[in-house]
Amino acid sequence: MSWIVRVRSKQSNTKGWQARIPFGKVNPETKSRRFKSKLFSDAVHGGSKKARRAAERWLKAEASSRKKPARKRARR
Repeated sequence: MSWIVRVRSKQSNTKGWQARIPFGKVNPETKSRRFKSKLFSDAVHGGSKKARRAAERWLKAEASSRKKPARKRARR
């Protein structure tokens, strides 16, 4: 479960894409979890499409680095 959302703020004149990916366990009391996020600004990346692609690449890299290592099988 991860996603990319469009961010537009009139107050700070920010435009870009925010990528979010969950990590850690769900808190049983609040039913919430923590997220790692990163903003990909249109101005920094040279436009909306390039910023979106950068966000997708970041999410893919984060997801692949978070995969659990394969468990070793017990020897018989």
